[in-house]
Amino acid sequence: VGLQRVMISSLMFIWLRFTLPQFASYLSSFQTDPSQIPLILITFAGMVVVFWELGFRLATLPVIAGVLEKWGRHLTVVVYILLGGYILWDNGTIHQLLRWLWT
Repeated sequence: VGLQRVMISSLMFIWLRFTLPQFASYLSSFQTDPSQIPLILITFAGMVVVFWELGFRLATLPVIAGVLEKWGRHLTVVVYILLGGYILWDNGTIHQLLRWLWT
């Protein structure tokens, strides 16, 4: 578990390294009082830590760890496909493509 925690911590650091600049540019698109930005960033970082810890604890439960070990690769593909499909549907992209094809 110690090595897993170090690996996950390293991955989290890499993820934050590339995510925070994107988050900052996203944040600048709002009409936000500049004095509120540190509070927003602290809240964001705190929630990342909370969800990371929750995910780590869930993934190390024996039942869930067994399922992830056996089916994790396939589950990841299914989740990505379903999530991508939902995003395309929710944004109206599928509807627009169908309109272009049948007009």
